Amino acid sequence: MRLSRGASATLALGVSVLLAVTGCGGGSDDSGGSPEQTGEPAPSTTAPAAPDRIGGAGTGFSIELPDGWIELNVTADDLVADALAAGLPDELAETFPQFAGQVADLGGFFAVDAPSTDRLGGTFAVNVNGYCVTGPSVTDLATLAEVGQQELEGFGATDVAGSETTIGTVEAVRVTYVLPMGPRPVQGVQFVFLGAEAQPCYLTFSTTLEDEDLARFDAIADTVQLG
Repeated sequence: MRLSRGASATLALGVSVLLAVTGCGGGSDDSGGSPEQTGEPAPSTTAPAAPDRIGGAGTGFSIELPDGWIELNVTADDLVADALAAGLPDELAETFPQFAGQVADLGGFFAVDAPSTDRLGGTFAVNVNGYCVTGPSVTDLATLAEVGQQELEGFGATDVAGSETTIGTVEAVRVTYVLPMGPRPVQGVQFVFLGAEAQPCYLTFSTTLEDEDLARFDAIADTVQLG
């Protein structure tokens, strides 16, 4: 099944925004920061208790943030100041305005795992963004995800792989990939699903290649609620 021209354009917009907000990282990796720690006890497969919920009707869906994750205000008058207040180092805070406007235009959200900046020497913040793209409705989730994977590969992503899953009560496709973002490649875990009005929705986590604890992203995604 082929997507309509309008739906394909909608998808391309979604992927382009994804690429804009994939990394919350600086331009160099020479600070001597340590990689993501992977020798800790086995990760929990459930989201921590009493999290904050972000997103909502304006986004098309919401998720619960685990303890330590902080939502950044993509419509703040002073985006850098807001990022600094959230605990991001100066270099990372200064990158925030580069993509905040695109996320805001889509009614999306952006949040960071604040403690990860210390683990990564202040050069990267593990992050999540979410948004839905308005336009022609799409009823074929598998085709939407397949074309999205092709778009990612066209933008230089490698190791692109997708698998069917369920997040909350919503059918989704889980896509993993690696993007060459300067000296520190970014590992992405994206969930593609349809919103309440059959609009394409994207929930994307970005981390480092050293990070082996991807199960925590699945747990967060499992808190998805439409509307």
